[in-house]
Amino acid sequence: MLANFYWDDIDTIKACANEPFLTLDGLKILADGRNVPFKIVGHDDFNMVLKTGEKYNPQAEYAVYYYDKAFPLTVRMLVQSPWFDENMLPYISTLGSFYHRDRTLFRVWAPFIEDIRLILNGQSHPLNRKNYDVYETWVNGDLDKSEYYYELKRNGKTYKLIDPFAYASTLNAQASYVLDIDKFNKERIMPSNRLRHYSDAVIYECSIRDFSHDPFFKNRSLFLGMCEEGLSLNKQSIGYDYLKELGITHVQLMPVMDFGSVDEVKKDKYNWGYDPVQYNVCEGSYIKDINDPYARVNELISLVNTLHRADIRVNLDVVFNHVYKDQEFALNIMCPYYFYRYKDNMELSNGSFCGNEVRTEALFMRQYILLMIERYINIYDIDGLRFDLMGLMDIDTLKAIDKMTHHYKGDFMLYGEGWTMPTVLKSTRQSTIANAAKLENIAFFNPAFRDIVKGSSFPDHRQEAGYALGNVALTEKMKNLLLGDENDGFIHPGQSINYVECHDNYTYFDKMLYACPDDDEKTRIKKTKLALGLVILSQGIPFIHSGQEFMRTKKGIDNSYNQSDEINHLDWERKNKYRELVRYTKELLKIRKKYAFLRLDDYQKIRRIAHFENYYEVLVYNIGTLKILINPCVFRHLYTIREEYRMIHNENGFDDVLISRCVGVPEYSIVILERI
Repeated sequence: MLANFYWDDIDTIKACANEPFLTLDGLKILADGRNVPFKIVGHDDFNMVLKTGEKYNPQAEYAVYYYDKAFPLTVRMLVQSPWFDENMLPYISTLGSFYHRDRTLFRVWAPFIEDIRLILNGQSHPLNRKNYDVYETWVNGDLDKSEYYYELKRNGKTYKLIDPFAYASTLNAQASYVLDIDKFNKERIMPSNRLRHYSDAVIYECSIRDFSHDPFFKNRSLFLGMCEEGLSLNKQSIGYDYLKELGITHVQLMPVMDFGSVDEVKKDKYNWGYDPVQYNVCEGSYIKDINDPYARVNELISLVNTLHRADIRVNLDVVFNHVYKDQEFALNIMCPYYFYRYKDNMELSNGSFCGNEVRTEALFMRQYILLMIERYINIYDIDGLRFDLMGLMDIDTLKAIDKMTHHYKGDFMLYGEGWTMPTVLKSTRQSTIANAAKLENIAFFNPAFRDIVKGSSFPDHRQEAGYALGNVALTEKMKNLLLGDENDGFIHPGQSINYVECHDNYTYFDKMLYACPDDDEKTRIKKTKLALGLVILSQGIPFIHSGQEFMRTKKGIDNSYNQSDEINHLDWERKNKYRELVRYTKELLKIRKKYAFLRLDDYQKIRRIAHFENYYEVLVYNIGTLKILINPCVFRHLYTIREEYRMIHNENGFDDVLISRCVGVPEYSIVILERI
C-alpha cells in the first residue's frame, strides 16, 4: 500500500491511499515516540479524516505507522490555518542577505525541513536555526557580487532555493547575488507637475522590448533603449523624444520583473512577460550589461529618472496573481501549500488560466507584496502600479497597498483588471469592478468603454462594430461613458480607465479591418481619430496603447503574447506615415489638459455642468464652456447654433474660427466649439 498522511489543520490529519484501508486497528500516530490519541471523523475506502486529541506541536517529531509500516506525515493545509499565520511567521524584513564590507548575514525562512545549507560561490555553509524556523549564518570576507542559493531537505527530498529577497540574480535565475545597496543609483529626479487626482493622468502603455526594437536604436529592446535621446526618422522624433512631446503624464511599462518564458542569454523567444519567476529582480533580457548584477537595478533606475526628467511618471505592470511554474517558485519551495489557493479536492485553483493562483490573502504573501512594492518605490522611484488580473487579488491586500503607497506618494496610482474570474476566493473579497465601491482609490480598466466604442475585442465577434465604427445605436450608452460611466458602480470618474486598445486583443486598426473591411485609408484615419477623441475627452482616465495613435497593427493577431518581434514591435515608420493622427492626438491632449472640467473627480460636479442634445446622428456634448459635436456616421451634418462660438478643434486639428450660425460636422469626426 502507498499512503500519505497530511496535517491539514491544527488537530486534523487526512490520509490518502492507493488501496482501501481494510481495517484501522493497526494505525498509530506518534509524537516524539508516544501515541497521539485520535478518532476517525470521516472516511471512504481510500481516504480518512482523523481528529487528534492534541493540537499540532511544531517542536514535536511525528511519525505514522500502519501495521508497523512507516508512512510520511506532511504538513499541508495546516499552513493555511489562522494558527499558522499567528504563530509561525517571521518578520519578512529580516530575511535575505545583508552585506557588510567584512562579512555578510544570510537569513532564510524554511519551516518543516530536515536540513538546510547555504551554497556560496560553490562552497557549502551550515545555518543555525532561530525562532519561527528562520535559519541564518554570517560569512566573513567581502562578498560583494558573490553568488549563492540554498539547499534544503524536506521529506527526504533535496530542493534548490534562490533567495526571494535578493536584489539581483544570475542569468535565468540560477542563483542570487550578494549586493551592496549603497552602490545602487541614488539619483532621484522628481516630475515637476503634481496630479490632483487620477483623472489628471493620461497613461501610455509600452513594452520595453517593443518600444526600441527597430534598428534606429543602439540599445535595442533594452531599458536603455527607452532612454536614448536625439533620435529621429526623416526629421521626425521617435523614441524618448517622441514621448516627451506627446502630452502624456504616465508611461505604463509592461512587466519588467523577472519572467520565465524568455532565455536571458539567447533572447530567441518573444513573450510579454506575464509569467513571473521573481518579483524581487528585474528581467535580465532588458539589461545591457548582463554580467553586472548592479545593472539589474541601476538600468531601470536610469530609465525612470530619464522619464521623470521629461515630467513623465512611470507605472509598473505587476503580476501578483500567479507565477510561471508553481512548484519551482522560490516562496513555494520555502513553504509548500502556503502561497497558492486550492480547491477542496486539493487541485490548484486556476482563475488565472495559467495553472495557479497566488494566495494574496495569506499574511506572509501580503507582507511580501507590500515589501516588493516598497522596494519599487524606494529603489526605482516608480509612481504607480497596474495589477494584472487584479480581480484575483483580495480586497484587504489592495487596501493595504493603497495605504502604504500613498504614505510615500500622495499621487501614486493604483489600477488594474477587475475581471471576475473562476477562483475559490469569495466574490465579496475579490478586487473586481463589482466591488469598486469598496476600493475608493483603485481604478479599473473599463470593458464597457472598450466594447461600446470599438466593438467586441474577441475573435468570435470581431466583425461587430462599436460606436466609433459607425454603430449609432450605441449613442445612449456612449453618453454614459463620456460622463465617466457612473452606472457601472464606480464611485468617482477616476475609477474608470477609458481605453479601446491595450496589449491584449486586437489593436483598433486590426479590429477595423475585420469590422469594416470595405473602408478606404481615409475613412480608417477618420475612425481612428474618433476613437482617440472619445478616449481623451471622456471623464475618467485616458489610456493609450503605444502606437495606437499611428494605427498600430499586429497583422490581425488578437493575442500576440508569444508571437515574434515582427508582429509585436512598435513600428516607428508608421509614426511618420500617420503623422496627421499623431498631431491630432497631441492637440486633443492639450485641450484635455487646458480645461479642468474635462478632468473632474466627482459625478455631482459633472451632472451640474454637462448635458446632451441629439441632432440627427450627431451627439452634442455640452460641458462647461465647450460644445463637443460627435458624428459617428457616414453622413456629414450641419449643426445650427444660437450663440457665438469659436471653433477650437476639428478633424484637421486646431482652427480658431468664429462660428455664429452653423457648423459642419464631417463624417466620423469630432468638432469642438468654445462659447464666447
